[in-house]
Amino acid sequence: MNNNFPSPAGRPKGTRNKVSAPIKELLANFTSDNFTQFKEDFATLKARDRCKLYLEILPYIVPRMKDVALTIDAIPGDQIDNFIHRLMDPDYESNGFTRIG
Repeated sequence: MNNNFPSPAGRPKGTRNKVSAPIKELLANFTSDNFTQFKEDFATLKARDRCKLYLEILPYIVPRMKDVALTIDAIPGDQIDNFIHRLMDPDYESNGFTRIG
């Protein structure tokens, strides 16, 4: 086997990239060290630019939510009927349920 070439299987699953860890640490330090300046610069931006920047960095702060599809076929008919009756019940909230909306 020629050791000059990487394994055809690649890096084993779960093994961290040796290069990315130091780079991530450098970027984390840079971000931390310059956060005060970033906040000052952010405050000087026009509202439109602040919103744009905020929306651009948001995915790095809050994980993106996945779409969830639910079809009525996935719920048994008796559960749907029970749910509808509970929603229409005037004592719904007194039964320990909370209305939404």
